[in-house]
Amino acid sequence: MKIKYIDEDCYVFIAKEQINFSFSNKEKLVNYIKKTIIRLKVFYDIHLQGFYKIYVYSNKKLGLILRIICIEDLDMETLDLKIIIRSNVDIYLKTEDYFIFKDKDLLYKNEYYKNIKDIDNLYKYIEYCDIYLDEENKIKSIIK
Repeated sequence: MKIKYIDEDCYVFIAKEQINFSFSNKEKLVNYIKKTIIRLKVFYDIHLQGFYKIYVYSNKKLGLILRIICIEDLDMETLDLKIIIRSNVDIYLKTEDYFIFKDKDLLYKNEYYKNIKDIDNLYKYIEYCDIYLDEENKIKSIIK
């Protein structure tokens, strides 16, 4: 599990090897997310109380990405989650280093993007790149 803060959002990356169920089973997926949130509070000492929106991005090659957005932070020990599952989002690795990838999908604003479905040894690159979720299809539309 890898935790990263981008702007004010918390991103949790969970490798596919840590998940022992099908992503299509929504009930198991939601229960797994709830357990992960509790694990974040208890073991990683991440302050979570209030109302949160959690976007879940599943990918058979990578695993799960949780984007945790705080809607309202409360002083009470209350935690309310709205879980939104997004399955048709392209996921890219993003880097400024020219030498990371032999072939690049795209150079956009001095950053190279490579779709993870086109990468064979994915975990070799994850340490050196950021994960980019193409929710608004910016990268896809530029490539076309």
